[in-house]
Amino acid sequence: MHGSLLELYTTRDQHHQGQELITWLLEEARRFGVPGATMASAGLGFGQGGRLHSAHFFELADEPVYLRFIAEDDLVTRFMAHLESLQLHLFYVRIPAQFGRLGQVQDA
Repeated sequence: MHGSLLELYTTRDQHHQGQELITWLLEEARRFGVPGATMASAGLGFGQGGRLHSAHFFELADEPVYLRFIAEDDLVTRFMAHLESLQLHLFYVRIPAQFGRLGQVQDA
């Protein structure tokens, strides 16, 4: 199949509707019908302004995090339009992708 790889970047201290933005994004992607997504911590990074963002020993608030998923282009386009309509401020990367499964899917 062909579609897009979408990555959404933020930090743990960003919130939306009373929860961490990254958690809200993961749950919203599932509600929207995204077939699977992964959230990962980046540990250390910097943004457009050049300021370093990092997880500290006792405080994770400034930790860079991102959500990644692959889906058909129409779904990715609709999801991005939905996020834009909510006026969320996110950095994203969208890359054309070919994807599929190898082997048989095991029942969990």
